Amino acid sequence: MLDPIRKHLRVGGALLTLLLAFLALYMAVTGNHPDPQTAQRTDISTNNDLASVAWSNSLRLQESARDLYVPSGRNIFQLVSESSRANQPLHSPKSTPTPSSTPNRMSEVPAQPHIGLIFYGFVKKAGAAKRVFLQEGESIFIGSEGEIIDRHYKIVRVAETSVEVEDLLNNYRQMLQLQEHS
Repeated sequence: MLDPIRKHLRVGGALLTLLLAFLALYMAVTGNHPDPQTAQRTDISTNNDLASVAWSNSLRLQESARDLYVPSGRNIFQLVSESSRANQPLHSPKSTPTPSSTPNRMSEVPAQPHIGLIFYGFVKKAGAAKRVFLQEGESIFIGSEGEIIDRHYKIVRVAETSVEVEDLLNNYRQMLQLQEHS
């Protein structure tokens, strides 16, 4: 006895063969098959001319659509407030800025970020590194030289009355003086 899968395959094959036989018989009786002697010839040169005209029109449309983009000169990777953007003149797409009118980006000195930590004390135990106490808002951090606190600041150097802290996100170092608490 045949297993069910083979049985289904044989039935499907038989049905496909039967379908192809009916299709061949239908085409032979009705005459719906291509005949090279009776087929109509088309003028190839006319079709090529029409295709080239359609292709050139398509290219012209694409080129004219390319002129629709008007750059604003805004850097999308830089955060700019709406008020400072409103003060800047819009750039005309037809005019290109001359090198003398373009501001020199290298001469601009960005404002140095302020490290918001307050150094308010330290502890020195014998045989251990000096531990410093830093505060930012309501958070208090305890660390020693070389440690990273708040995943943002690195304690570079600890002195008696100051601590040098590096802002790792902005690559900026600042010396924090010991604050007197009253």
